[in-house]
Amino acid sequence: MKLNIKRLRERDQYIWNLNGDDSKLKINGTTFRPTSKALGHNLEQAIVKAEELNKQFARFKQGLTPATAYTFKWCIQEFKTNPYSQWNNDRGAILKLTDKAKATYQYSFDWLEKIDDSRFIESDSRKFGKSHVAKLYEILKKGRSGDKVDAKTSAKQVLEHLRSVMTFLKSDELAYPEAINMFTKLGLKQSGNDERNEAFATPQEYKQALDMADSMNKPQIALAIDYAYTTMCRTDYIPLVQWNKNYFKNYLRIVEAKNNSESDFPLYDENGESLCPEFVKRLENAFANKKGLYLIMRKQVANSHGYKAGEYYPYTRRYLGSQIKEVLDACKKAYPEFNQNLVFKSFRKGAISDLQGKTTDKNVMILTRHKDPKVLATNYLNRKDKSKAIAVSKIRNLK
Repeated sequence: MKLNIKRLRERDQYIWNLNGDDSKLKINGTTFRPTSKALGHNLEQAIVKAEELNKQFARFKQGLTPATAYTFKWCIQEFKTNPYSQWNNDRGAILKLTDKAKATYQYSFDWLEKIDDSRFIESDSRKFGKSHVAKLYEILKKGRSGDKVDAKTSAKQVLEHLRSVMTFLKSDELAYPEAINMFTKLGLKQSGNDERNEAFATPQEYKQALDMADSMNKPQIALAIDYAYTTMCRTDYIPLVQWNKNYFKNYLRIVEAKNNSESDFPLYDENGESLCPEFVKRLENAFANKKGLYLIMRKQVANSHGYKAGEYYPYTRRYLGSQIKEVLDACKKAYPEFNQNLVFKSFRKGAISDLQGKTTDKNVMILTRHKDPKVLATNYLNRKDKSKAIAVSKIRNLK
């Protein structure tokens, strides 16, 4: 009889065993025990026992410590080791997690390990209700280091990852008959719903931010702000802009992070006149003094995490955001009228909003690479500017 179950063999009785490298594998200085186990003569019982041993060995290979059944720690381990979960395989319409997605899940799982001195991760998921979810959400909103007050996006992501774990277990009632999913229909909001997401940088605030970045000797940050405002490119893509792929002297190749579409942004007109002189000057100066492949690069101060002091590296989105925040915080102190809610993407939103009052929606859509004119009305019309709202209403013809 041929059995399609890993490490299950039939002799006088069914036997589970490890062969070759698996039997000698050492994790944290120990090998897996047992390397062989008799499973009896009953096929159905042997299959159940073999699958459990497979799971134990899979946990061992990942360095996972034993956990009590149905604790959150155990549930996460089941999710990561079960060959039918989206961690390891496609699940119908649910695709297998990418390595990048797995990294975000693992970030959440590591965070949960530290909450309440590991008491949460060791708690029984079967006794965890909606009121407990609300308490966990309040803890997560304080951020990983506990010094935040409104980290809604991070908190929402962690709960969504827990929901994926419990949804998988709940979907297999034969394997996990006691699993419950208390993370459904939470109606959570993310940090993007606050006033900072609705802030529009005015032309004056744009110039003030550039001047401040230059005065703080942060030319790379000034270039990033200028790039976002002038090209109206989504800010997520700016750290990825490369000289050889996106800069062609007379125009820029703009790639939209949201849909990966491409378009050209002209820098000169047909007569050779610069269309945006200050931006072009800053861009050409950066190209003449480039330190590597990327538009904006930073110099590593000290040896750390594999980075060498004195070498230049591209900005991560997180680090770029922190550097822009420093500039904006300085602006808020220096200029009383400066909008306190401005963030990096406010410059793109402000540029699009300003453009809407000067030309037709068709032209705005071409320059901003949008396909639906309703998006302009919903996301980029600064309703606090009444004169602009009136101007836009005259040229808009939405159906």
